[in-house]
Parts: sequence; C-alpha cells; structure tokens
Amino acid sequence: ASPTTFPILTGDTMTGTTLIQMDGGLDEGDIIVQDSIATDTEDTRYTIEKKLISRSAEQLKRALTHQETGNLQIIKQQNSKATYRRKLTKNDGFISSEFLSSARAGNLCEKSFLPRSLAWYYEKNQNEMYLNVSCARIIDRMARAYGDWPGIWTYLAITGREMRRKLRYMIVKAEKLILTRVQLEGKSPVDYSTFLRAYNIY
Repeated sequence: ASPTTFPILTGDTMTGTTLIQMDGGLDEGDIIVQDSIATDTEDTRYTIEKKLISRSAEQLKRALTHQETGNLQIIKQQNSKATYRRKLTKNDGFISSEFLSSARAGNLCEKSFLPRSLAWYYEKNQNEMYLNVSCARIIDRMARAYGDWPGIWTYLAITGREMRRKLRYMIVKAEKLILTRVQLEGKSPVDYSTFLRAYNIY
C-alpha cells in the first residue's frame, strides 16, 4: 500500500517502484532497477496502482535484458534514508467531528487534529507535511488515498445511537470541504442534502 497510498496522503509529487535483490532485511536489498513516476492532485490509489503495475512489468523486462547482455548494474540501497510506512487498518479512515468541522470551515490543519495514519507517519518520520495545509485538503487526500477501504468515516448520533457515517464524495472549494454524498452505517449512499433532510440535521 505504501507507494500508492502514502504519497497521496503526504502530498508527495513523486512515487515509484523498485526491483531489488532479496536479503535478510525488510526491503533492504540492493537495487536492480528503480523508477520514479509523477503524481498529481487528481491521482487516486487506483490510478497510481495502474501506473506502477505497468512500470513494474517494464522494469522486469529491462532487468532480464540487462542480465542477458551482461549490463546489469546493481546499486547499494541507502537504508539510512528510508522513510517508514505501515499497513492501513479500518480505523485509519476515522476522522473526528472536530477535524471535519475544521475542514468545512476552511481552517488550516493542526498537529493535534491529525487523523491516525498521518499522526503515526509524522511521529515516525518527523515530517511536518501537514503545515500550511488546510484540513479540507487533508481529507481530500485521504479520500483519494483510501478509496472504498478503509474509506473516510466519522461517528454521528442518530436517534440516541452513535452510528458510523462514511464520506463518499466531496469537493474542496476555497479550501473548504463540501460534502456531496454520504453513507450511514447499514444504509445506501445518498446525496448529502437528502441525508440532512432525512435526519433533520441543519
């Protein structure tokens, strides 16, 4: 998930794929072939996956050709420069009601508001990628990075019961988050205006 998810989450403009020689460490082997690809603000996890799958196939062909011709060059990996990511969990999609409110108001992101996966990334890598970024942009990145799973969700009290509400579609306008489609736990997705009318939320 790392080369497709975290580059979107952290606002990176590049990601990539690497063919390595396996050793006893985790992703620490020498580099056989390494390529970078550009990302943009429209990319999702799925569009990046398609790009990387295509590039990985090309890398394998290239490596085999170089091996046959004796031109294969192995590069020592600089493990000290590695950044750390982890597998996503269902709870990574949770955003607090305070964070959602800040996103809808157009506020800048604060460290205390960071969603779970981004808070972990910051602590592990000391990367202040959230500085001067609006909460709305952070949620937009999460939506593009997480896709259907884990998705983005928050809790909402409905008729005295706390239920999970999934944010399906949204737009960012003037750095403010505008919800367009949501899905309440156990229900089908609906337009946000329909959702508000159905549950008398104003």
